[in-house]
Amino acid sequence: MKRQFFARLPSACICFTVITLAVSLINPQSRSLPVFCIQLFCVILGCQAADWLLSFVRFKSRLRYCLAEAALLYAGTLAAALLLGWSSPEPLSIAVFTLVFSAAYASVFWYLQYRQKLLADEINRML
Repeated sequence: MKRQFFARLPSACICFTVITLAVSLINPQSRSLPVFCIQLFCVILGCQAADWLLSFVRFKSRLRYCLAEAALLYAGTLAAALLLGWSSPEPLSIAVFTLVFSAAYASVFWYLQYRQKLLADEINRML
């Protein structure tokens, strides 16, 4: 359970913050931000559930897991964005969506790598 909170809770918070900030910067006049935040929270919970299920699949390398995770989450969030009206199927909208998704995914990946490095350093100091 500790491992789940170690990765899932911070990644959900980082994604929510990065995406909400990006949407606020892209469309500052939006009056439907509370509705968007609730929808986003539900989509992020769905992504966390999908990622949790993906963690049971055995991959030969960490890179393959990351690529499969990124592809799954990108496809799922793009489908949600199109269905919920966050993005349109126009190339510019998809490009903006891809940039926001990449920023959120990179932020989470960097944070978790950094946190694992700090934990490894702490364990090495204790040894």
